[in-house]
Amino acid sequence: MISAFGGSLVDLRASCEERAEVWCRLNDLLSLQLTARSLCDLESIATGVFSPLSRFMGQASYQRVLQEMRLEDGSLFPFPVILTVEELGSIRLDQEIALRSPTNNVVGWMRVEEIFERNPQAEARQVWGSDLEGLPCAGGIGSSAGYCLSGPILAVDLPRSAAFPELQQTPAEVRQLLLRMGNTNVIAFHATGSIRHSDEEMTTSAVRDAKATLLIHPVVSECERGDVDHYVRLRSYKALADKNPAATVLSLLPTAQPVSGPRKMVWQSIISRNYGANHLLAVAEAADDEAACTMGIRALELQRAHAQELGVQVIETHRDSRRLYRNGNGRAAASDRTASSSVLRSDERERHLSFGGLLELPNTREISAVPVALRMPKRKTGFCVWFTGLPGAGKSSVGEALRAMLMEQGREVTLLDGDVVRTHLSKGLGFSQSDRDTNILRIGFVASEVVKHQGAVICAAVSPYRSTRNQVRTMMRKGSFIEVFVDTPIGICELRDVKGHYAKARAGELRGFTGVDDPYEAPADPEITIGTSDCVPADNARLIVKYLFDKGFLSESAGMFQ
Repeated sequence: MISAFGGSLVDLRASCEERAEVWCRLNDLLSLQLTARSLCDLESIATGVFSPLSRFMGQASYQRVLQEMRLEDGSLFPFPVILTVEELGSIRLDQEIALRSPTNNVVGWMRVEEIFERNPQAEARQVWGSDLEGLPCAGGIGSSAGYCLSGPILAVDLPRSAAFPELQQTPAEVRQLLLRMGNTNVIAFHATGSIRHSDEEMTTSAVRDAKATLLIHPVVSECERGDVDHYVRLRSYKALADKNPAATVLSLLPTAQPVSGPRKMVWQSIISRNYGANHLLAVAEAADDEAACTMGIRALELQRAHAQELGVQVIETHRDSRRLYRNGNGRAAASDRTASSSVLRSDERERHLSFGGLLELPNTREISAVPVALRMPKRKTGFCVWFTGLPGAGKSSVGEALRAMLMEQGREVTLLDGDVVRTHLSKGLGFSQSDRDTNILRIGFVASEVVKHQGAVICAAVSPYRSTRNQVRTMMRKGSFIEVFVDTPIGICELRDVKGHYAKARAGELRGFTGVDDPYEAPADPEITIGTSDCVPADNARLIVKYLFDKGFLSESAGMFQ
């Protein structure tokens, strides 16, 4: 079997003796609560998923990874893995800190040896191939620079999810399974979407042609649930794996979010090798988006340029035609069942599910029996309508009108008004950029929970910063966040200002007021733009209801759009 990348697997999990020694003083140390992403990164470092990385990156590695895709010691590594904090507070160099999960349980120990400033704009440009504002969820960069911490770490009590615990295996455990299967060739398949007829065919063809074992690596996260519920997707992966258990291993990746960008396949190759794979199945979708196609080609070319160093060969497949290519060169035999297969493009699948259709899966009794839950039509799924605009633009008025119309349609609706939220959920926050971001992210979190449980939620908040709104978008599954820009001229907003805030801001009595001495960043590409200068709230609400119907979130009601 191929060795781990860098020669050996990193293992930073505390032994019984180490755990007992550290545990007795952890509760007396300064605590740092990790984000969900940082917790996943801690687990991936500690269990060897990110080998040869053995700590959150220091400044030298961070800078070199951004510029050269190399760690400080020269090892190939495509993405920055950093532990960030917005404010240092009482954190100091050479200080021991307790690392806690988002639920405040102690998960690890760290001694702070480096503190340095983060450069999110450079990360976006150099690593993810995008401006910060246009960065997808995969980036996980956030809106503020903040600080990075680095130093020795020890994982003392890594949490295990209650969902599919048998699939949560470390690289060492997966390697043992693969060794028992006795096959030196292992093909890794990083599965991110719902499986289809073509997935069964292309994996079967690849395994047969390479005489290999298949390692299915589902990448499932809260932010990238995509077209169907992640539990349903995992059950379908299990059914696919159970079809050929003697030559298939299914193991969840402990990653917070699927990665994207030109360095994606280099990243996947390193992770796959650490789990014991020497081949990577690269799936090229039939993409309507030319930019996505170009990014996929760049990712493949970059992997090939480093293939010898990575020790992982790519098997490229094309899901639209099921053509199979070996390492991008000679053509291998395609499945003779291809002609009878039916595969839905992403836009067709979306439309199919919108009106209660059943997504087609591999044509076997075992697998096609899995997706009963896919029958939930899109008109019963959750969504968020997010109003943004200057103070006094009319967000709340249109939101109230929209809420009434949606309830007439039979939808239960939650309305989160910015002013109301500040008196309850965000009581005590001020109006600095940091406090504004915190307020919006709190509203976004609550909204995402409503959407996750198939509810409809309307949010009306100034939300002045574009990057923070984009962060909220990434909290929800693709297509469920509908940004509505209330484009009302500031002069009209001032005329409506019964509280006198604009006048006080103009007089210098009120500092940091959006639109006067604090900027408002208009959305670059909102789903809907409305004006409130020459129409009543109900007119705008009808436009939004029409949009929701066109997207499949609502059933048509007679007379609603007349």
